[in-house]
Amino acid sequence: MATREAGQGGPADAGADGRPSAGGIRAWGMWPAWLVLGACLLLTLGVWRWVGEQALQAREAEFLTRAAAVREALQVRMAAYEQILKGASGLFAASEQVSRDEWRNYHRSLQLGRNFPAILALAFARDFTRAELPVLRRELGPELRRYGLGGFNLRPPGERPRYVANIYTEPFEGVHLKAIGFDMWQEPTRRETMQRALATRQPAITPKIVLNIDQESGPVAAFIMYMPAYDHGGRPVGYVLAPVRMTALVADLLTPVTRGIGFSIYDGSEPGENALFYRSRPPGGERPQFTRSEIVTLGGRQWTLDFASEPTLDAMGFSRTPHVILVAGGLFSVLLFWLVRGIATGHRRALALARTMTAELHEKQRFLTDLIEASSTPIFVKDRGGRMLMVNRKWEEVTGLARQEAVGKTSSELFAAPDAQTIIEADREVLESGLASAKEVVLPSITGPRDFLSLRFPLKNDAGEVTGLCGMTTDITERKQHEAELQRLNRDLERRVAERTAELQAAVRELEAFSYSVSHDLRAPLRAINGFSQLLEHDYAAGLDETARGYLARVRAGSVKMGDLIDDLHELSRVTRQAMRFKPVDLSRLAAEIAAELEETEPGRRVAWSIASDVTATGDAGLIRSALANLLGNAWKYSARREGACIAFGIEAMEGETVYFVRDNGAGFDMQFAGKLFGAFQRLHRPDEFPGTGIGLAIVARIVTRHGGRVWGEGRPGEGATFRFTLHAEAAHPKA
Repeated sequence: MATREAGQGGPADAGADGRPSAGGIRAWGMWPAWLVLGACLLLTLGVWRWVGEQALQAREAEFLTRAAAVREALQVRMAAYEQILKGASGLFAASEQVSRDEWRNYHRSLQLGRNFPAILALAFARDFTRAELPVLRRELGPELRRYGLGGFNLRPPGERPRYVANIYTEPFEGVHLKAIGFDMWQEPTRRETMQRALATRQPAITPKIVLNIDQESGPVAAFIMYMPAYDHGGRPVGYVLAPVRMTALVADLLTPVTRGIGFSIYDGSEPGENALFYRSRPPGGERPQFTRSEIVTLGGRQWTLDFASEPTLDAMGFSRTPHVILVAGGLFSVLLFWLVRGIATGHRRALALARTMTAELHEKQRFLTDLIEASSTPIFVKDRGGRMLMVNRKWEEVTGLARQEAVGKTSSELFAAPDAQTIIEADREVLESGLASAKEVVLPSITGPRDFLSLRFPLKNDAGEVTGLCGMTTDITERKQHEAELQRLNRDLERRVAERTAELQAAVRELEAFSYSVSHDLRAPLRAINGFSQLLEHDYAAGLDETARGYLARVRAGSVKMGDLIDDLHELSRVTRQAMRFKPVDLSRLAAEIAAELEETEPGRRVAWSIASDVTATGDAGLIRSALANLLGNAWKYSARREGACIAFGIEAMEGETVYFVRDNGAGFDMQFAGKLFGAFQRLHRPDEFPGTGIGLAIVARIVTRHGGRVWGEGRPGEGATFRFTLHAEAAHPKA
């Protein structure tokens, strides 16, 4: 058997004595080498795979870190914008009236061009009604005309119940001048944002919009941040606002740590081209290795942030280590060398990256710390046990306590028992409810007890658990003093108004009694004058010449005119003090009745009447009939000398308002005297042309005014006149 094995193996395998030959030893000795090589290759493959996974995880961690840096930078910048608007809003709460110079000084103090270049302008939009518009134009017109703006002009033009229009903007130059007078309340997107800001009393931002100043140059995605402004009495006076172009905002946020990562910003929680605010790279191209989508809430509105890694991040140095391990895996020593080298290199890179991230984190913390320290509002942070973790410089100034004394201590250890109990109860409410709280409290300060508006909000960990709270207190002592003084002045004013009202009511009663007495006492002498003049003319006609009879006729005509004047004055007094009963009134029927009565007075006269049907209103039927009778009577009287006289009554819509009119083609009048139409005893024609007392239109004006409306006239000499009026009975006498 040995011989067969030798014959089979040959000289290369074994010698004559049966021991392995040198060639066999070499062949046998290769097995450990192959085993080592195989083991090394397996080890190399295992290490290559592990290092590849580590590199992938490192790239993913770097990607997430840079995405978080973008998100945090965006949140910090938007928080700074909110603080700017809150500061601007505070100007109005601290001042009787913020002037344009104060607004300009506040804008200059912010140095927006250097610190916040994305904010295009800082503006204030005044909230006012249609009745306040003339006053505002008188106040702003001269100043704006000095800048070549031609006065305070609203855009879009037209009368509306409410306006929210820009009156201040800084910088006050260039395209920003176009914003003056723009009524943002008429634009639904801006109006909804302002309403949301007013409801929450916090800054609010619009959805994606294109600014008016960009309409001509090309659409650029932008938004506007609004903050309601209140006067020192707490009443809303308008909105401070800051328009921001998204491209400028992103350029302001980009730092070295944001390189290697692409991101898109969408308005709302649903990404789409219509909602796209910003995209760092065009769509398509190479598919990114890592992606992430987050929804953040800024200014009360949700934004979607989509992140994607870029090739520069995917090709980080981590990916080279596995290839180096594969190339060097054939030799055990070289393998160990490159393996240790790769691990060491990776470790150093990880440490360098950690140091970079730590430095950037420290920079952000320093920025936040500087922002908190520079705040003019006392700020503090406590843990869940009520111990101070941090206070700012303003807190030290107000309380008179150094932060070294305060940090690590509770309110019971820092303040007297009653004050400490107030603070502890306010803290407990926030910690237990997990909700922000704002209260007015009296707290100690270095100058004694003062009134503060204390805002507290909870601090939560990633699990949503409350770990502490942050508080900000605003000194409102002066505001409270102003409010108390204002209440005192209001009470004094109410007392004076009541006294004055009583005096006026007494005077009115005396005037009414005097009017009644005069109207009755004068009638008896007038009847005597009229009666005796008739007897004199009848009984002694033969003894009177033509001149005497003319004098008697003039005496009788004067007494009749004076009687008519007394009747009209009595009617004017009656419509002023008569109690009103509101109900639906058929104006078409009243106009037809009055027209029939006028035709009965002059049966031979021919007038073409045009009375619109189904014209109704709400008001006092008797007073409205009196007003129509005077207007139609005037039209009848002043068209008497016109061939083909026409009188019309109808209804029309003017600027969204229902307007009634009476039109004739009679004598008309010169518009330069239109201001005298509705005054008592004011006449634009001689008595010998058209008789009358000059009271009729004054009665119309009183009746329309009592119905909450207005009346005006238009005319041209020889071409007729049109009198228009409105009725707003419900506005003049609202329901209980």
